[in-house]
Amino acid sequence: MGTQARFFKMLLNAPRETPFPTSRQLIHYETVRRDTSFLETPPPWMKRADVKEFQRFVASGRQPADMERADTGTS
Repeated sequence: MGTQARFFKMLLNAPRETPFPTSRQLIHYETVRRDTSFLETPPPWMKRADVKEFQRFVASGRQPADMERADTGTS
């Protein structure tokens, strides 16, 4: 099966010269521990109204209303 992928939690300074952080902005990182115990619990309960609203949103193909205000970090 091979080696499993490792995930890292990284603490970075905001980039100034590039739209995305590079190793120059890296302050600290640590390996994220894999935990599969959530697979042994029941799925979270969701309101039917929330599921229906999400299905309508996906079917519409539109962007979320707050998308225009999102900070993309590229300006």
